Order: sequence, then structure tokens, then C-alpha cells
Amino acid sequence: MIRAALPAIILFLAANPTSALGVCKNVPYSQKNCLRVLAYVGDQGLYFDGQAHGWDAGAVYGYLSDDTYCEGNWTSDGPLGMGLSTATCENGVSIEVLYT
Repeated sequence: MIRAALPAIILFLAANPTSALGVCKNVPYSQKNCLRVLAYVGDQGLYFDGQAHGWDAGAVYGYLSDDTYCEGNWTSDGPLGMGLSTATCENGVSIEVLYT
């Protein structure tokens, strides 16, 4: 079963632009911390696949599902643990996410 799926998995990884960003490693309490970010953008089926770097605040970057590069910042110093992430994409799309 896994042998049948392996070519599709390899093709997905090769075609996934986020793989070009490198490996993300969770390093708690360190500015070297990195977490993968997946988020839907709007209601047209577009999604963001990228990475958030830092601890308490930092950079976020990645690609939309149409291969458009985006980058921005995130912070988690809001009330009740809320955070804000903003990013701007090469095609002019702006992304703003509130999270807990």
C-alpha cells in the first residue's frame, strides 16, 4: 500500500514550494523556533503554506497555493493570549490573521 502511494508523496513534496523554505524545528523559548503555518485565505479555496520564526514575535513567510510568495510578521502579545499575523504577497494580496 505504501509503495503505491510513495510516487505521489514524492511528487507532492517536490512540487510543494514550502519544501524550498527548509526544515522547521520547534525550539521552545528560542528565537530560532520555527513552526509550520497553514491557513485558508478568503473563500475562493486559496491557502497559505509557510513558516513562522521566533518566540513571542517574529517573521512569517511562505507561499499561497497558486505559488505566490508572501512575507510578514507575527506577534502574540495580545490580551488572553491572542496574536496577530500580517503578511503581504507579491500579487498584492494582504493577509491578516487573529489567533489564540
